[in-house]
Amino acid sequence: MTVALCFVAGAIETVEMKPILFEITADSSLKTVIFADIDKYSRMKGEQEVLFSLGAVFKIDSFEFDSLVQLCKSRMTATDEGSHDVEGYLKVQQREMDEISSTILFGRILMNDMDQTKKAEKYFFKLLQTLPNEKYSNSQCFGSPAVLKM
Repeated sequence: MTVALCFVAGAIETVEMKPILFEITADSSLKTVIFADIDKYSRMKGEQEVLFSLGAVFKIDSFEFDSLVQLCKSRMTATDEGSHDVEGYLKVQQREMDEISSTILFGRILMNDMDQTKKAEKYFFKLLQTLPNEKYSNSQCFGSPAVLKM
C-alpha cells in the first residue's frame, strides 16, 4: 500500500478531481472477471499491480475519508453480478465504433471522453473545410450526443 500512497501523493487535486485510493478484493474463481498480477512488469517493484479486463464489474463495499492518510478510500470487490449488462453495453459500443471512421471517432473521443469540446469543435470544422464534402457530412461531424454549437 505504501507504493499506492506514493502515486496518490503525486496526484493533482482540483475542484473537479480528487485523488482516491482503491482497495480491490478479487476472487480467482469469478467467471466473468479476468485479472492478472503484472507486478513483475512494473517499473516500481513491490507495487502489487493487477490488470483487470475490460468489462470487469466491481461492487463498492465502502467509501470513506481516511484521516490517517488524508484521502478518500474506496473498498471494492470484483463480482460476476451485472456482467451481462456490461457485455451488452460493450457490444453496442463496438457496433458504433465499427460504423464510425477513425477520423470521426477521434473527434468524438475528444468531445465525449476527454471533455475537450472546444478542441473537438475546431477539429470537426477543420475536417469539414479540408476534406471533400461527400466524405463527411455535418451530421457525421456534429451529430454526436454532446451538442456542439454550429
